[in-house]
Amino acid sequence: MEYKRIKLPFKYDYLEPYMDKRTVQLHYENHHGGYERNLLTKIKDVGFERRYPTLEDLMRNYQKIDNPEIRIAVREFGGGLINHNFLWTILKPKVQLKDGNLKNAIEKEWGSFDKFKDEFTREVKNLFGSGWVWLVKRKNGSLKIIKTFNQDNPWFLKFTPIMAIDLWEHSYYLKYNSDRMGYLDNYWNTINWDQAEEYYNS
Repeated sequence: MEYKRIKLPFKYDYLEPYMDKRTVQLHYENHHGGYERNLLTKIKDVGFERRYPTLEDLMRNYQKIDNPEIRIAVREFGGGLINHNFLWTILKPKVQLKDGNLKNAIEKEWGSFDKFKDEFTREVKNLFGSGWVWLVKRKNGSLKIIKTFNQDNPWFLKFTPIMAIDLWEHSYYLKYNSDRMGYLDNYWNTINWDQAEEYYNS
């Protein structure tokens, strides 16, 4: 079964000074780990892995689950698991967006990288409560910025995620308190645009 939390690809202090060691540790061990444990407890003996061999398959098809209690658990805990599996792969300090297909697609959609950042920032400001803001790819290769609430995600909507920011308070409160926009300002220094390029080209 692939419904598992990925191994954190860096040490807890790797994202300093933009994300503090304690936040990353709690985020990975307690929150991400909790989604994994709760999902596996809820779907134990259900046999989803035969129908949906990967977590991505499960997310894309969760609405087909007949049992409402299991469906909600998959949406919430499975969503939290896959969102964080994705998140850790796109974090690496000070990686610039290089010339390539992703940069071309951003400039085609928004005119410039700065205009893309402006719209992404507006979506972060406008997200009320807990959730995520994503850069996603449509089937035709064009890009879109979307908001999802709680642990909903692009896999539900059949989009390909390219990059994202977690806006649950546990992602930033120890360091930034209620300063969500200060968190975003520093978050731009942690995006692994090389990995985002790979996701776009996949």
